[in-house]
Amino acid sequence: MDGLLCITMIAFSSHTRGMAASSHNITIFSVLQKVAEMTLRHLTGRYHGWLSRRYSWGHLQSSSAGCQASFHAWSPTYSTADTDTSSIRNRAAIEADFEQLGLSKEETETILKKYPAYLKWDWDERFRPTVAQWHREFGREGLATALCSNNSLLSHPHARLLSVSAMLTDLGVNQSKQLLARNSMLLQSGLPALKAGAAELSKVGIPPKSVPEVLQRRPKVLRMSPNYLQQRFDFYARIVGCPVDSQEFSKFLVNSDRWLLDSSFKAQQDGLAFLAAFGLNSDGLIRSLKTNVCSIAFHDLHDRVQKFRRNFDISMDDVVYMVSAQPIVLYTPQEALAANWQSFVQHGFTSQDLQNMFVKVPGLFRLNLSTHQAKWLFLESVIGLTTADLVKYPRLLTASLTDRLVPRWEFFCKLDAHGLLMRRSPSEYLCATIKDTEGTVARRFNKPGAGLYNISYDKAFKDICKARYNATQLRKSCVRREVRERRGVRSEVAGCT
Repeated sequence: MDGLLCITMIAFSSHTRGMAASSHNITIFSVLQKVAEMTLRHLTGRYHGWLSRRYSWGHLQSSSAGCQASFHAWSPTYSTADTDTSSIRNRAAIEADFEQLGLSKEETETILKKYPAYLKWDWDERFRPTVAQWHREFGREGLATALCSNNSLLSHPHARLLSVSAMLTDLGVNQSKQLLARNSMLLQSGLPALKAGAAELSKVGIPPKSVPEVLQRRPKVLRMSPNYLQQRFDFYARIVGCPVDSQEFSKFLVNSDRWLLDSSFKAQQDGLAFLAAFGLNSDGLIRSLKTNVCSIAFHDLHDRVQKFRRNFDISMDDVVYMVSAQPIVLYTPQEALAANWQSFVQHGFTSQDLQNMFVKVPGLFRLNLSTHQAKWLFLESVIGLTTADLVKYPRLLTASLTDRLVPRWEFFCKLDAHGLLMRRSPSEYLCATIKDTEGTVARRFNKPGAGLYNISYDKAFKDICKARYNATQLRKSCVRREVRERRGVRSEVAGCT
């Protein structure tokens, strides 16, 4: 009983160490005395009789006298005011360090809420040196990204980072530390478990030569069980129409949506079943799986399809065609789709024009002309196209301004200046070739050689055109205007939702 009482005193002292009390000093032994007195007072029945006969309160006092002195010597009095002040000072220092990494106040608050142990670290001796160590490995932006995805990152041993990075490098993964900065959750697993996960990839069917590329794009597979992966891969392979051990399947896996393997498998199966019944062909189903649109709950998919028909007066056949070609439009909020549609109306397009354009190029649903003023002014003012031209060639609106429209326009103008374009103007050639790839345009129109001209549509030429356009006042003013418009559109859509 004497030993039990001493143990109780020590345990209670440990518990009281973290209690939030007033700023007055707490005498631990006096509290223990009161607890023991109250316990004896409320014991009833034979237990009270047995305990009171064997251990009276006086006996307890005398038996505990020996440990009381040592207890007071071991357990100091605590001032919770000092603890609170230290915690506040520590939080301020941590917030300042996180701010220097580029983390917002909200991100810092989330990290400290999910991993409050940082507040108990000694800032000078532990926290700051640990941050400096990880900063040397990941860099400023990399460390900020890693902390947001793995709040307890700083608590992991630094040796684990080195060993996991070396393992990934041995498997053929490039820039393994940068990869771990973007996927710091991997550091929550031990090295043996990650090695086992890498070995299982070949067992579930991934070709050995495809393993480095798969790990480069989807490192999370190292933490997924073989059964989990095998079940999904077999199902995906049936949709894609190729075996798991083929290069085609590995290419699909690498280029698909980043959340494909994290989404609900049941939701994906139900979503694909709904889209198949809706009328999507095999290519449309593959795109739906690749973009992970199929993970949307099937009743939500049904509602979004019906809203398409009601809001934009598009026939069911056209909706099927659009979703097959661009299933990602089902991901876009209806409020954003309506705002994008209205931005075209404000630029002079009729509803009939938009129906024809959007059915041909469903990607236009995700384009807001208010935030693409530079492209609109270039097509309208520089090239001289009308709304009728854009209705006929809607892909002009989805093409990249600096990577495709500007270089091709200057290329055809240069050919025209040398008399190398036959019968049609540069704008007509631009419209006619907007569907062609860069390589196709180069093969058809390049004029290499010496003499009067040497005109090649290559990377060097496109870089010159891009730099020249970016330096123009038109580009600079449009960029400033587009930033303001994007903020306004985001606020408007947020208000609708």
